[in-house]
Amino acid sequence: MTKTQPDHSEILKFIKTVRDSFDDAPVVYTYWACYWFYTILKSVYPEAYAMETENEQHIVTCIGDRFYDVDGEFLGCVKSITPEKEIYRTSVHRGQRVEYMLMKKYW
Repeated sequence: MTKTQPDHSEILKFIKTVRDSFDDAPVVYTYWACYWFYTILKSVYPEAYAMETENEQHIVTCIGDRFYDVDGEFLGCVKSITPEKEIYRTSVHRGQRVEYMLMKKYW
């Protein structure tokens, strides 16, 4: 049995729906909540997994053989997040700085 590739246009349509859900969504999901954007995509596409950009400043989502973020398909360089590596990011939540940790075991 072969795995079917998720429909790229459907993924882009879903991303657009999320991006258009509130005015600041592109900024929020690019600069402060890229990990949470990944969790939204993962809830719809369970086979999705998180990757980080080469500069370790942004989390993108791999679905099938493509990468996505709030802007749609991500064409930049990415690298795997290994199970041994914990990645810490600082986020802003309701005006407060919040530390959060990404770990492979949660995916």
